[in-house]
This record gives sequence, C-alpha cells and structure tokens, in this order.
Amino acid sequence: MTKYEVSSLTVVLIALIVVAAFLGGIYTVGMAGVLTFLDHSIESMFPLVAHMLELIGVGVIAFGSAVIAIWFVKAKLKDPFRPSGVAPFLARYLTLGLEFLIGAEIIKTSILRTWEEFSLLLLVIVSRGVLGFINHLEGKWGRLEETRSNPE
Repeated sequence: MTKYEVSSLTVVLIALIVVAAFLGGIYTVGMAGVLTFLDHSIESMFPLVAHMLELIGVGVIAFGSAVIAIWFVKAKLKDPFRPSGVAPFLARYLTLGLEFLIGAEIIKTSILRTWEEFSLLLLVIVSRGVLGFINHLEGKWGRLEETRSNPE
C-alpha cells in the first residue's frame, strides 16, 4: 500500500459515519415526539409496576404468615412446652415482603416526588432495618438457647 491509497475499510467507515450523521439530522426533528411518548409511557407504566410490587410484597407476607402459623400450631400440638422456633422464619418472610414494598415505594417516590411519599419510604426502610436487626438478634439468641439446652 502506498502513501496515498485508501483502504476499503476506511471508505466504508466514512460512508457509515456520513449516513449516520444524515439520518441523525433527519430524525432529530421528530425526536421531541418520541421523547414525549417515552415519557408518557414511563409515567403510566411505573405506577402499575409499583402496584404489582406492592401486591407481591403483601402476598409474600400473607403467605409466609399462613405457613408459619400452620407450622406453629403443628409444633405446639406435638409438644406445647417445647419452643417452636418459627420466629426467624417469619422474620425472613417479613423481610422479603418488605424488600418488595421498599422497591415499590422507591418507584412511587421517584415518580411523585412528594414529601408524603418520601416519608413513607423512610418509614418502610427504617422498619426493614429494625426487622433485620431483630432477625439477627433472634438468630443469635436461638443459637445461645441451643447451646444451653444441648451441653456437649
């Protein structure tokens, strides 16, 4: 290849850049309509997603509560004086349900941007943190009870 020869790859790349610039100039005029459509689509879709996440979160909590209640009753019918050990499992269902509710609140807060939604989001996040701390303590206390009841 000599000093002034141009490779075919360079020609193709320059042609693609010119075509992209031309099409970008043409479509920029219509982009305001596209962006408005996307904005309206997102605004109408996010509340639906937030409600679905809330329903999933409430469903997880309700399902977990029902399962744990049945487990608790069965354990108490077998031996009423023995600890049932269901509290950590209930806390896990509550934690998972609250994770979904936090996601829904974040989406609602990002759309509505009101102080009421923000304060509700903070309340849900704080309750999630407290619940996680209680779950940690219950697990720690449960392990302590097991070591006390099973001295080896």
